Amino acid sequence: MPSLNDYISAERANRYKAAAMKKRETARVRAAAMQQRAPRFERRVTVRTTFYEPDMRRDADNVGFARKFVLDGLVAAGVIKDDSRKYVEQCPDRVLTDRARPRVVVEVSDPPRQGQATQGVAQGRPRPHSRAGGKGARPRDSPRAAAVQEPVG
Repeated sequence: MPSLNDYISAERANRYKAAAMKKRETARVRAAAMQQRAPRFERRVTVRTTFYEPDMRRDADNVGFARKFVLDGLVAAGVIKDDSRKYVEQCPDRVLTDRARPRVVVEVSDPPRQGQATQGVAQGRPRPHSRAGGKGARPRDSPRAAAVQEPVG
């Protein structure tokens, strides 16, 4: 996914180029969520985004800008009602390195209750467009957790 610097460069070159970039990346997230039949959430959620970069070149805050495309794509797919603070309580992100398979993994779940530790969604065998699975994952039809995975590139 494009970083903040990529977006700024596109915006400075031509405002339509930056708008096309946002539209394209938002559509990619929407398509991945719909293909994976991510459940719909009508209440407040936590959206965790893990960016797997091919190297350590880009700063974490620069990469994290792509969270905007992720949230807009989830709204477009109907996974979350809106990306306002009324519906998205938290949206933490992590930036890790995976030279062999850069990708973005998005997990949508109920926010942790007051005083309760955050419980993540277990990730199954990694492959493009896989659903969350493996030990500790919620059943596929459960509206309490969903994971969307999109290859970068």
